[in-house]
Amino acid sequence: MWNMLVVEDESIVRIGLRYLVDWESYGVVWKAEASNGEEAWNIIEEEEIHIVMTDIRMPVMDGIQLTKKIKERGGGTQVIVISSYDDFPYVQEALRLGVTDYLHKPTMAKEEIVDMLKKVLDNLERTYGPSLTPAGTTEKERDEFLKALLSGTDEEGRLEKQYGALGLPALADGVRLVGIRPASGGREEEQEKSGSRFAAARYFIEKYVSHDWGGAVANGERDELLWLAPAQARSGERTWNEYLAELKKNLANLLNVALVFSGGALASDVPGLRTAYGELQRELGEAEGAVGQAVRMAMDYVDHHFCEDVSLSSCAEFAHVSPAHLSRIFLKETGVNFSDYVIRKKMERAKELLRRTNLRIYEVAEKVGYAHSHYFSKLFKEIVGQSPIEYRNGS
Repeated sequence: MWNMLVVEDESIVRIGLRYLVDWESYGVVWKAEASNGEEAWNIIEEEEIHIVMTDIRMPVMDGIQLTKKIKERGGGTQVIVISSYDDFPYVQEALRLGVTDYLHKPTMAKEEIVDMLKKVLDNLERTYGPSLTPAGTTEKERDEFLKALLSGTDEEGRLEKQYGALGLPALADGVRLVGIRPASGGREEEQEKSGSRFAAARYFIEKYVSHDWGGAVANGERDELLWLAPAQARSGERTWNEYLAELKKNLANLLNVALVFSGGALASDVPGLRTAYGELQRELGEAEGAVGQAVRMAMDYVDHHFCEDVSLSSCAEFAHVSPAHLSRIFLKETGVNFSDYVIRKKMERAKELLRRTNLRIYEVAEKVGYAHSHYFSKLFKEIVGQSPIEYRNGS
């Protein structure tokens, strides 16, 4: 297996890349992540890294400086740089330094990454010789194991005997099976965006629950996550309903995408687990279209008018419902209240303008619908954690 290090200061990009491609099927292990070149260099000195995928512009040490250090160090490490629209002079410098290839961040797609990966693997095999790719990895084995176990194809009970070997919570202590899917509906580009952000949900849940509630997360059918959770949290301080409510809120706030959850009934043996899975599938099927027409129309209106003085009343009029009704169903069906959704849309656009243009702060504020730059800056810092100037300087 080839070890890969991904260096990118935007966490959502790292998360998206992690689950956009089935790296392990190509014999690549997602070994480590870093948010700047200095962190990455420390990892490279400690770990055996074969592939480095790095953003060009980052704080502390950028991708060009990191590439120089890697090339000076020698060896066959393959470097791929990730560029934005205005990074081409840096890309040219990176190519002169001998990087293998570059990816265009705003437009990169799975097919482009796979083509690039094949080139990288060819180079590695010429340098090191063939890498031994195991028939399966723990993560992939777990996914296939759970799907087979829950579908009832385990005729001879072989899978049931393997259950304890894959780090899954003990059935005898009681487990809960939860299914999570992105809510359907909306414009095609919004569905694609939801799909990529939903891919990030698995990574978030794995990190979030592994340090608190515990259990295992696997990919189910279609865009479906299956979380097999112990009956009780490790700390024992929170109830199941409290924990699940917090998880839903955190996912909605982080990913800004509507999700539907189902399941959570206790099971203590494989037949009970299969019954829970059947019920879960039925509930998810009913809930999958839960984002109704009025909410979809409101989201569509916001997506096209968020740079204006968009209001709940104007959206409600567009969706042919009352403001009070829209406010209630918007929160219920998306997990985010209407005003927060509008603000996050504005801040996403502001971040893009700060990264890609030289507009002054008051001009950025005006572009996203704020007449007073002081209020915009205050709100930006509350949402992003940095002032607009700090964000621009760090991008």
